[in-house]
Amino acid sequence: MKKWQIIIGIVLITLGVFSLVDVIFEINFSRFIGPLILIGIGLLLIFRHQLAGPGVEIRMPVLGDIHKAGSWEARKHEFWWFVGETRLDFTNAIFPEGEAKIKVFGFVNDVKIYLPPDVGLRIHSFAFLSDFHGPGKKEERFFAPLDDQTANYASADKRVEVQIMSFVGEVRVFSG
Repeated sequence: MKKWQIIIGIVLITLGVFSLVDVIFEINFSRFIGPLILIGIGLLLIFRHQLAGPGVEIRMPVLGDIHKAGSWEARKHEFWWFVGETRLDFTNAIFPEGEAKIKVFGFVNDVKIYLPPDVGLRIHSFAFLSDFHGPGKKEERFFAPLDDQTANYASADKRVEVQIMSFVGEVRVFSG
């Protein structure tokens, strides 16, 4: 089972328990949902860097763009958004031994990936509404995961895995 499935399952079970208690005992838990969300966001902002582990670069802008291009080190990155665009250009990127892992979380995500022929790419995306455009592919999904990878992923010396979780997500892969 994947991590995002567990997280969504826990959230749905928690909301279901609150609703059930509300119906049976006539206790209105809905007034607590807003403050609990704010507390959760605050805890995430405080503790995310400690939970990510060593060597992970974390950026948490609320709005805006993140552009990784030129000679940048593609290793372990996490980007947390409310609304934003992430542009990842791997044309001149420096890759670590093994596989680079990039995670993008947000409410509305627009992810653009520029991929040279010698880089293998694997994408895992989950969004309520998602739109994927890749070389020769176009897919739209409604509350369903999207998994795709390039044909050379397993054999490539330079590999990157991009994980995306959002409410509305658009992923475009440009190969050249």
